[in-house]
Amino acid sequence: MTDNSGKIYRSARNYKIFLILIGLVSGGIGSLFGAFAEVFYVLEGTFKGIGASVGAVSGLILGILYGLMLGQKKEKGSKRRAIIVHGTLWGIAAGLICTAAIHTVLIIGYGFEGIFLIIGGLLGIFVGAITGVVSSLIFCFCYRKKAAAEVSGEVINE
Repeated sequence: MTDNSGKIYRSARNYKIFLILIGLVSGGIGSLFGAFAEVFYVLEGTFKGIGASVGAVSGLILGILYGLMLGQKKEKGSKRRAIIVHGTLWGIAAGLICTAAIHTVLIIGYGFEGIFLIIGGLLGIFVGAITGVVSSLIFCFCYRKKAAAEVSGEVINE
């Protein structure tokens, strides 16, 4: 059995700026869409902000995990296209997980509304795909020189 903690630490260390930024952006997107979803659940009553809170926390956590997975893919020497494809698929998965977390809490708080769950799931897929492809393109662009220097045998001082 292999120990992945070293790989995760290396990925976190090498791509810490990206991890912070993608975590914050994902948290912001989750918060925005969580608040948006809650508006529909609260047609009558008081807006509590729980959708925004759950979206922010789940988006932040999923964004950081997403960034770690991209880093590990890069550390394994994957090509740019593979990173973008996997980043897009992981973005879709993250969008669905975040959507599920938001709607689970909103259903508990306000009651079940099936159509909101369906619309939310579709939005989660769409927003996750867009966020995944854009962030994986940015990731590949930002870390392309590091990979080129490693291939040519240059030493990179961090």
